[in-house]
Amino acid sequence: MSNNEMLNRTISSVRLMRPISIRGAGSWSAIPTSGVNTVPQNTPVTAEEVRRRVVVAAKMYLEDDETFGRNETGTFEMKADRVIGSRQPQGVMTMIRSIGGELRVELEMTAIALTDGQISLHGDVKLYEGTSEQTNDLDGQTSFDLFVPINDFVSHSVRVANTDEGGDFSDITLAVSNFPA
Repeated sequence: MSNNEMLNRTISSVRLMRPISIRGAGSWSAIPTSGVNTVPQNTPVTAEEVRRRVVVAAKMYLEDDETFGRNETGTFEMKADRVIGSRQPQGVMTMIRSIGGELRVELEMTAIALTDGQISLHGDVKLYEGTSEQTNDLDGQTSFDLFVPINDFVSHSVRVANTDEGGDFSDITLAVSNFPA
């Protein structure tokens, strides 16, 4: 076995080694470095994992505008949470509510863990109105961006309206938290 093969084999073990020269140029051997802790091969050296729990509490008011009769209305409270951090830096949360047999509102949020511990939250709100709650007729949309400080709460309100036919809308109030997981 050559000296280089022996060196590679020694380095593959659980000890950190440093090459030293013996018997002139071109001849190498390895000895343990004194006082060094052993580290398994292929163990990545990484910073401590950061994990944040982002919780979104939402209150969603929907109003389906009717030409004849009373408007259909409903208020819904929902909650979603995700753990995000250095290993899984983003999480998606979706909230969907329908009313009146023809109106559906979808709220999709993407939470992203920032390196300073804050959370960036991007939201897309879509309002669908048609002949059923499963319609693909998108009649209104809006989006928002929030930053949630570390160990804190942020409140935000957003409205999505039917910009195609008018009348229908949804008011959404959010409370978003960012605490250690």
